[in-house]
Amino acid sequence: MPKVSRKAVTLSTLARELGLSTATVSYVVNGQVRQQKISPATAERVLRAAAEAGYVPNRLAHGLHIRRSGVVGVIVENFRHGWADRVLEGLQEVLDQYSFTVFSALHRGDSKREQREVQSLLERRADAILTFPLPGSRSLYERIVRHGPPLLFLGDAFEDFPQVSYVAWDASAGVRRAVEHLAGGGRKKIGYLAVRRDSIVHRERHDAFHEALREHDLPVNPAWIGEGKAESQAGLQPLVQRLIRRMFEQSRDRPDALIVASDLMALHALALLRYIGLRVPEDVAVIGMGDSTSGGLPGIELTTISEPCEEIGRVAGELALHLIEDKQARPMVRFVPGDRLVVRRTTAG
Repeated sequence: MPKVSRKAVTLSTLARELGLSTATVSYVVNGQVRQQKISPATAERVLRAAAEAGYVPNRLAHGLHIRRSGVVGVIVENFRHGWADRVLEGLQEVLDQYSFTVFSALHRGDSKREQREVQSLLERRADAILTFPLPGSRSLYERIVRHGPPLLFLGDAFEDFPQVSYVAWDASAGVRRAVEHLAGGGRKKIGYLAVRRDSIVHRERHDAFHEALREHDLPVNPAWIGEGKAESQAGLQPLVQRLIRRMFEQSRDRPDALIVASDLMALHALALLRYIGLRVPEDVAVIGMGDSTSGGLPGIELTTISEPCEEIGRVAGELALHLIEDKQARPMVRFVPGDRLVVRRTTAG
């Protein structure tokens, strides 16, 4: 293999020593092997020579040339319970193929914090921004749509905000699978717990629950449906406490099963049901949604519907690339199906 001098290593010197065109070497070091149909053997030869020579691509110059920074920003609420980690894993699987760097940040359910993180990404000239949307950040999203890079919502979207693309879990089939599982186990009075949001995902799950009950000839009792506002995850515990007490302590006609719209909310429900003296699953069966890492821990063993987080990330990565390539693209919607039931103690006994 040719020995490339470490002095003033450029694409031209690498190309000359390797007997290749400068364009071919450039395509390889900038992650465009697949697009340009360069053979794996040639790519490996270029990368090995570049590593031996200590070549470092000039990302700033490359970005200026194609008007890109190579940065994609992702803002999520937190990294607890595994959702964000799994989504990012799928996202990076796609973006790594095109040499994009993912900058991740947390908004913790705080619109002001999200605004600071967005400003930081704008200063870094991020090529796209992906975020789990907050109701209090609508004006921020409107400014990004008008003046910023492509914006993509992760996990949810607002019904009255069609100007932004989004990727979310199509959980309707999962809700139906949960009702089927409970009905098959003899449960006749199935309740539902959720955070009320003016969002597409909330409406889809709410509607799917009602439709599934009707399909199984089960009663739809408003007293067994608990929905309320919680601006962030910190507000979940008091919300669940209020809803569970109304449903189980203030009414003699109690549900014998609960479908809970998120695993985290279900964990709070399990704790409170135990506190007020109800046995799970003997008195009330519980199914969550998401398949979080916490739900599978010994002593909890929450039955749940698994959310296809990695696939959501992969689809989001592909959509982000499309929006980066085509700045004039119309907003696009991608729902990722997934209804895998994970049966554990809270329904199996």
